[in-house]
Amino acid sequence: MRHAGQRFSARLVLAAGCALAGLVFLVFALAAMTVALTERFGLLEALGIMAGVALAAVLLMVGLLARDARRGKQLAARRAALDRQLLRSATFAAAIPRAANLTARSGIGLGLVALGAALVLARGRGRAPDDED
Repeated sequence: MRHAGQRFSARLVLAAGCALAGLVFLVFALAAMTVALTERFGLLEALGIMAGVALAAVLLMVGLLARDARRGKQLAARRAALDRQLLRSATFAAAIPRAANLTARSGIGLGLVALGAALVLARGRGRAPDDED
């Protein structure tokens, strides 16, 4: 257990170092692009171009987040509809053996429907809506 903790710690340090190096790279790349654009178009125009590129990136990310949220809502609605159908099926299957006075086979069917309901409910509690796909 101690060895796993040390490995996790080492990976965390390496990941932080990679993130820091990536951030430094990004800062210098943006500075180089700004200097190159300044030499070609002038300072105000270069800053305007860089601001426009940053705005486009932000709008792209917002669009992707909105699409992901919409997909999550659609998936949750589909799961809710399936859960309602499963609940109706389980209720119907539980009512039939008592009303019809059926044999042990119906008990097996009822057990399978109950197992299916338990699996669906466990799946709903164990995972987030965006885990699928």
